[in-house]
Amino acid sequence: MSMRRGDGILKILIIAFLLIVMGNAIEYFFINKNDLKKVEGKVSEVILKTYDCPGESRFSKSTCEKTIIILENVKGSFRVSDLINQGAYIDEIEEGDDVTIYLRNWYQYFLTFGSGRDIYGLEKNGVVYYNMERWKASNKAFMLLFGILSVFFGALYILQRVTMNQLESKNVKLEKY
Repeated sequence: MSMRRGDGILKILIIAFLLIVMGNAIEYFFINKNDLKKVEGKVSEVILKTYDCPGESRFSKSTCEKTIIILENVKGSFRVSDLINQGAYIDEIEEGDDVTIYLRNWYQYFLTFGSGRDIYGLEKNGVVYYNMERWKASNKAFMLLFGILSVFFGALYILQRVTMNQLESKNVKLEKY
């Protein structure tokens, strides 16, 4: 009987990474503005923030920005955040404006990382102030990153299997540590 060290972990990583690639690919290629949940309302509050990005080391700090929009008669708030100068600081929206916000539907949550209150699109009087292109760029980056990781870990898995098969065919016995 052979012992396949790391088999389970590699399989889990490969499957998880491929699911991330697939979810982002579906959102990138097949989700457009018409597929999103549309919320319309009058703005009751806009909160604009600039802050140090979380998770940064003290040697390399980045600045992030966030816009939080609260609508009258709509429970909760809607937000968009990103690195500075990436379009997340939306100062053209003010209290009293009638806006349309596009969000993911509940059944789209499992496709990618993010919250159900993240803004995918924002319009005021037919003018687009925030569009899906930022999310599409993020989807593309995640597809590339996790696609490469899937190939890398897939190659490790195949290498491990080939090596183990060769050792087994030479009747080399592996013992547990």
